[in-house]
Amino acid sequence: MRTSSHARQPIRPQSIQPGRLRSRRLPVQLDSEMRSENRGGLRAGAGRPGNACHVEDARRLDIRQMQKAGLFRTPWQGMWWWKNPETLATTSTISVRTLQNNMEISYAVGGLLVHETIDLSHAACGFGGTRVMMLCPGCRQRCSVMFFGNRTFRCRHCHRLSYESQSESRLGRLAIKRQKILRHLGPHGSRRKGMHLDTYRQQFEKLQEVEMAIDDEICRLLRWPPTLRIGA
Repeated sequence: MRTSSHARQPIRPQSIQPGRLRSRRLPVQLDSEMRSENRGGLRAGAGRPGNACHVEDARRLDIRQMQKAGLFRTPWQGMWWWKNPETLATTSTISVRTLQNNMEISYAVGGLLVHETIDLSHAACGFGGTRVMMLCPGCRQRCSVMFFGNRTFRCRHCHRLSYESQSESRLGRLAIKRQKILRHLGPHGSRRKGMHLDTYRQQFEKLQEVEMAIDDEICRLLRWPPTLRIGA
């Protein structure tokens, strides 16, 4: 995700309410409500319904990335976009204007122009600096990430989004945890170049614990070793 500030100013709507577009050259556009149609978990008959929407499928607006990019140091106006991680092609863009106490975003969805004002909250960090957080327009709760759905950006609770791991079995959750650990290591669990030895040992110990837990769970599912019944 990157930002760009050009001489050409983004087109801003005249009303807060969504309205029909009159111009075809609008520089803001969101591709769809959800990035994919993957819903539900791998486990058939899981505790949560199979048509539940997941956090991993939703377009997210992360204020931590925006603060890292310097959007809140001074009043700023420009474009904020999302890119496909494989092709690096721009998939969606929105117009952003940051002020001291709020942030204005504008975008187009399905021929409708949407303008939202998101209030901001500032909190002092323990080692200096300020952390900026958003106040969800739906529930007024502080959040660092908001998700796109039903033509609006709201927090996870307002959109009733769940995590993929919540629809997985224990074995599936352990497999996801194993993959996260392997991302920090080299091929076949080796030590990456430049990684501190203590960090590698910690990650490798976590990997061993997870793999042992996976083996135990597989044995439990297979009921191994089998229980011997001694007759009278």
